[in-house]
Amino acid sequence: PVCNRGGRGKMRSDYIDEAGFWGLYAGLAEPYKLVCALMIETGLRVGDAVSLRVSDLENNAKIEEKTDKVRHFYVSSHLRDKLLRNAKGPFVFPSTRSVTGHLARGSVARAMKRERSGKREKRRVSPHTCRKIYAVNLFRETGSLERVQHALRHENLATTILYCFSDKIAASAEKKWL
Repeated sequence: PVCNRGGRGKMRSDYIDEAGFWGLYAGLAEPYKLVCALMIETGLRVGDAVSLRVSDLENNAKIEEKTDKVRHFYVSSHLRDKLLRNAKGPFVFPSTRSVTGHLARGSVARAMKRERSGKREKRRVSPHTCRKIYAVNLFRETGSLERVQHALRHENLATTILYCFSDKIAASAEKKWL
């Protein structure tokens, strides 16, 4: 109902509030649950979250795949402890198939899809939904579009506005469909 296509032909994700998100994904396997928690707390993209190294976590900084820029982030001590317990070797999210690599970003989406199968969820909820939750939460906390734009590394403020108000857009779309 909200938007069904992204700018590059990729499926867009719908917004769902944080409580609804965790209600839907309560049974998600621990590594995937941790990836989502990290994304909701930091706004990292799924590719940056799954490729996070222990050294990135220790430095509160990561070089983003999409922008090739250093991104500073904050992780609560509670989540940091969980992430470090999950780490094996250099990666916070080690691969389940390879000894040397990290979890694949597509595996997070597949795990989420498996978890919601059989549930009557019509919204398109994906790992990217976590960035929308982060944006809405940060905007509610700060009231600053510019701060959210900087945190998400958006070049275009219009994109940030869509993220910050995705809760209102989703609510409006639900009313139309009722």
